[in-house]
Amino acid sequence: DAYGNAIRDSAVTVNATGAGITLSQPNGVTDGAGTYANTTVSGTTVGSVVVSAVVAGVAITQKDTIAVVPGEVSASQSTLSASLDTVTASSGSGGATITVTARDDQGNPIPGANVVLSASGGGNTVTQPSGPTNGSGVATGVLRSTQVGVKIVSATIAGTGIQEKDTVAVVPGSANKTAFVVQPSGATVGVVLSPAVQVEIQDQFGNLVATATNNVTLTLSTNP
Repeated sequence: DAYGNAIRDSAVTVNATGAGITLSQPNGVTDGAGTYANTTVSGTTVGSVVVSAVVAGVAITQKDTIAVVPGEVSASQSTLSASLDTVTASSGSGGATITVTARDDQGNPIPGANVVLSASGGGNTVTQPSGPTNGSGVATGVLRSTQVGVKIVSATIAGTGIQEKDTVAVVPGSANKTAFVVQPSGATVGVVLSPAVQVEIQDQFGNLVATATNNVTLTLSTNP
């Protein structure tokens, strides 16, 4: 009451403002000490929850604030995506930007989480995120590779491997050199070489450039 005396047997209603709030509030009244502690407040959306109460029909002026913070990393809710489906083989330029978003079971973004990227196959250079996830739960890195093929990109967030993956196809660069696929072998004069000599056109990293149309000229030299 106005003099600080406990009031027993008074009905209490608790209210909370904020998104995704659940109140568990069984019917009840204050005990002999004027206390009512039967309400549980929970939230699924990150943010501030303002809690107030009405006692015996009178709204009390004092309120309290509860901060709802993200839960643990969810392997199924967190996401990963590559900015490009296809990139050209490279060791230092271009590449696909990999974006990872850390979320909890309720889909809330998780800031401050460390992300580690990985990619299948060889010849890969994976530039890891420069820091933990930002306020939106996002961290980005870059994938480059000198070896052609389809790369499967995956991530762990705070040590948890997430379910979503993405693929990036690495294709050859421009024609840069030739290489023997089948080397010349000892032969008899006047007899066709067997097996036939085979030469392929490659990019600077030794990947076959199957679309190349460059002319290739073979020259036979006299043995020393």
